[in-house]
Amino acid sequence: MKFFAGLIFALQINLYAQNNAAVWYTDFDTVIQIAQRENRPILMVFSGSDWCKPCIKLQKEVFDQRVFEEYAAQNLVLLKLDFPRYKKNRLPDSLQIHHESLAEKFNPEGGFPFICLLNSEGTVITQTQFPTIQPEDFVRYLSNLISSR
Repeated sequence: MKFFAGLIFALQINLYAQNNAAVWYTDFDTVIQIAQRENRPILMVFSGSDWCKPCIKLQKEVFDQRVFEEYAAQNLVLLKLDFPRYKKNRLPDSLQIHHESLAEKFNPEGGFPFICLLNSEGTVITQTQFPTIQPEDFVRYLSNLISSR
């Protein structure tokens, strides 16, 4: 009996984690459709996942943290535009072209990491090169920006 109770508890935790997991998309059009359907803003992140130390730190210390993931799962549509440099991490050409076209529009100076908060129509609410910050502070910052629009 204890086994089944433990199994049910583990399944509940797994379902909770799946329902509260932040999903990162890579396609702008898909993100716009989801954002419009769910009436949520878009958090677009330009990252160099295999070479940019601040990008790697931001991923590990903010985006991978439970407080951010839970907030994002309920309040944002996430778009990650990665620009890896190492051959083993190379993106398909179509995805690279997609990311470059968005960089020309939203990040023409090529800053990394670079964050844009967009409304559900794709209009910029704010843009920033990300300072070092705790995940709770970043969630509070996003929440304040979203509630003030």
